[in-house]
Amino acid sequence: YIESGITLSYTHHLFGEVDAQVKGQKTWFDYGFTATSPARRETLDLIGGSVGYNLRNRTRISLNYEYAQRRSPQLIERSYDRTRAYLAWTFAY
Repeated sequence: YIESGITLSYTHHLFGEVDAQVKGQKTWFDYGFTATSPARRETLDLIGGSVGYNLRNRTRISLNYEYAQRRSPQLIERSYDRTRAYLAWTFAY
């Protein structure tokens, strides 16, 4: 398949070393046709946000929330809605 998409994010400094971030993503999965199945396109939409603390060693610890919705018009069993909250430790290079 060929995956293409766009992601937009915005980070805003709140105070001290604390920031907030929002993000949106749209992804398309284009599956080519085969001898047994026709071509199809699936989509993934994602929105999320986080609150993070920036450490002096160029890392960020954050609490994140995300909602994702994948849709497959031809294969209904591949469609889903997902909500998750998680912690992340990110290194900024």
